[in-house]
Amino acid sequence: MINKFYQKVLISGLSLMLILPLDVDAFAKARPTVYATEDIGAGKTKKVNTESITKIWYRPRANKREYQREKLSGKNKTYNGKRIIISEKGKHYEFKRFAFLADGKPKKMKYYKTGILKKNSEVQGVAIIGKNSKAKMYILVTNRRSGKNTNHRYGHILKYNLHTLNKYVNKKGKHDKIVRALVKSRKYMYTTSASKSKKKHLRNKAKDKLTPTNYKIYRSVTIGPRFKAGHGQSFAYNPYDKYLYNAAYWLKKDTGKKHLVTMQRIGLNKLKPVKRWKFYIRIKKKAWHQIWGVKFRWPFQDKNAGYLQIRDLTFDKNGNFYFAKLLGRNKLKKRKRLAIVKPNKHESKYANQMGKKVQVYRGRLSSHSVKISAVHQISNSIGSVSQGLSYRKKGNRLFFIYDSAFMSLPLSKINQKFSRKSMHFTVLTRQYYRESEGMGITSDGDGYLIMNRYAEAVKSVGKVR
Repeated sequence: MINKFYQKVLISGLSLMLILPLDVDAFAKARPTVYATEDIGAGKTKKVNTESITKIWYRPRANKREYQREKLSGKNKTYNGKRIIISEKGKHYEFKRFAFLADGKPKKMKYYKTGILKKNSEVQGVAIIGKNSKAKMYILVTNRRSGKNTNHRYGHILKYNLHTLNKYVNKKGKHDKIVRALVKSRKYMYTTSASKSKKKHLRNKAKDKLTPTNYKIYRSVTIGPRFKAGHGQSFAYNPYDKYLYNAAYWLKKDTGKKHLVTMQRIGLNKLKPVKRWKFYIRIKKKAWHQIWGVKFRWPFQDKNAGYLQIRDLTFDKNGNFYFAKLLGRNKLKKRKRLAIVKPNKHESKYANQMGKKVQVYRGRLSSHSVKISAVHQISNSIGSVSQGLSYRKKGNRLFFIYDSAFMSLPLSKINQKFSRKSMHFTVLTRQYYRESEGMGITSDGDGYLIMNRYAEAVKSVGKVR
C-alpha cells in the first residue's frame, strides 16, 4: 500500500509539471543544464597579412591616466568642439556627437545618477536593431568590481528608442538631454520586471511632474532587470532568431584552468536571459614526438593547450556567431620603426608594436550543444585591445573594434584566401584619447561608436564600411 501511495504521488507530480503552464524563464531554469566541451583543433586556418597597414596606422591604447574624460556640455558643438577626422585608406570622414548616455561612473556630478544603475556601472556592449527611422539601441551596462575577479559583474540592458530621441536630443546641440531627463525622472524609473500596476502608477506620476520633453525622453528609455553579465563586451543581436545574446566570462585572462562560458539568450521585451548554454572551449594542440630524429604523432594524443573565454561577440544573418582572440605581440624590428608614426606621451608602452595576431572563431548554437571552429587569422590588428565585434548585413562585413580604431573584413571570404585590399581600416586622429566600447550599426549602415568616461555615443557621417 505504501509503495502504491508514493507511486501515485510521483505520477501526480509529473502530470502537474507537464500540464501547468511555465513562462520562458521558468522553462529555462527547469531544464537541466548541459555542460558541453567544445574542442578546437590545431589545424591551420587561412591568413591575411596586414603588416603594411598596421606598421603605419597602428593605434596603441592610451595610458589609463591619459584617457580624456568628456564632460557634459549643452553647447552646440561637434564632438569635443572639433570634428573627429577619420582616415580610412586616405579617405576622410567624421563622427559627430550624438548624445551622452546613462551610466554610474561620475562621482562629482550628482545629477548624473538615475537611481537604478550603481555608481560604478559603465557601458560595455552595444547592439542596434532596425533602420534609422525605427532603430533601437541596446546598451549593456555592467557594474565594475575591484579585486582579482574584476569581470565577475552584474548588469542591466538599457534600450534607447533612437527614432524618438533624435527629435529631442540634438536640438540646439544639447547632447546632454538624455541624462538630465533621466536624472529628473529617477523617482519614476523602473525595470521591465516590475508589475504592470507599478509601471502604470510611476508613468502617471512622471507625466504629471515632468516637462513634456523630459517625459518623452523618459518614455524612450527602457531599463531591464539586473542579471549576471560578466564583463559585458560580448553582447550582440542575432538577426536570424531575433534575440540578443551575452556571453558571460569571469576571469581576467585566459588561463589553462578549466572555466565555463555562459551564453545567454535575451528577450527584446523583458531584457533578461530566457535561455542559457554553459560550455567549455578547449584548445587542442598537436602532440609531436621524436625518435632518432623522426617526428611523428600518435592518433588521439593531442595536448590540452588551455581554455578560451568569449571576450567579444557578434552574429551574422545566418545565425552563426563570431568571436576573436589576440595572440602574442608582434614587435617591430628597429629598421622598420621609422615607418611608424612616433608615439607620444599619452600612449601605452606598446606604442612601437604593430598589433597582435587576431584569431577569428565561428560557432553555432543548437538546442543542447555548441559547435566552434577557428576560421581565419589576421597577421596584425589595428589596435592593442579588442573592445568588441560588429556586423553589417549590407555588404556582409565583420568589424573589429579597438580604442580609436576599427577594421572590417568580408565574411563571404572568411576561411578563404583573400588580399589585404579586401580589408578596411579606420583610425581616429591622435588628439583624442577615449576608450571605445563597441560600435552598433543600423541596417542603413550608420555607425554609433560608444565611448566611455563619460558614456556617450558618436554617430558616423556616412556609412561605415
